[in-house]
Amino acid sequence: SVERRLSMWEPDEPAKSKGKQKSPGVFANTDKLKANLARELLAVEDRTHDTFLQRVMKSQLFESLTLVVIMCNAIWIGYDAETNKAATLPEAPPGYQIMEHLFCSFFTVEILLRFITFNNRQEAIYNKSFLFDGILVLLMVVETWVIYFIPMTETNTGSLSVLRVLRLSRMGRMVRLVRAVPELMIIIKGVSVASRSVIWTLSLMLVIIYVFAVAFYILTDGLPVGDVYFKTVPDSMVFLLLPGLLPDMADPMYRLAEQHIFFS
Repeated sequence: SVERRLSMWEPDEPAKSKGKQKSPGVFANTDKLKANLARELLAVEDRTHDTFLQRVMKSQLFESLTLVVIMCNAIWIGYDAETNKAATLPEAPPGYQIMEHLFCSFFTVEILLRFITFNNRQEAIYNKSFLFDGILVLLMVVETWVIYFIPMTETNTGSLSVLRVLRLSRMGRMVRLVRAVPELMIIIKGVSVASRSVIWTLSLMLVIIYVFAVAFYILTDGLPVGDVYFKTVPDSMVFLLLPGLLPDMADPMYRLAEQHIFFS
């Protein structure tokens, strides 16, 4: 399956130019980038045993099954967050517990099989993809199985509720879905290249807002309008940014800031 994707990304034959050289795009060499992205999918396979187990894990069926389970788990996280109001898994209804155990069992077996297929077990530690997925599985095991061995008391109930927030870390598995589609990786690479220009543009806008915020703070000092909109320099910057540049988002942002500054 991965080999077929690799063949799809082989560089195309260069088009014949008629006296004019084609101007470079965002990437210096898109064909080379496509080939590198495809070969990243084979990086783990080159360091694993060529056994029956490895052939099963490289099969299109197993790969598709894993991606489907990841998608189902992402959908389940949203459904569970909306309908399950229990602070911890042992307090949840049986149906929720069964689903969590099924997902945890699948991802645990999958990460163990990937670890077994390495020629050298130490190479798994230096493989970023395997290490990332391993950390996610470890967090899932803690909140799904280890939590049953933690005594529930009034002193640690609040701490255990933090484990519910850790479920958001499972959404990191969506990265595997992105890696499975090289076209999405091309888009991400393009966004990362363009982000430099965007960051410098935002920096320039921030400098301009700061200059005008200081000016309005000084000019409206002692005036009624200054006491409302320009109480401090940070308040002046927020007013110029939200109502001035993002009027549609001003009211929701103010409401979120009233609850916690982190939300805004």
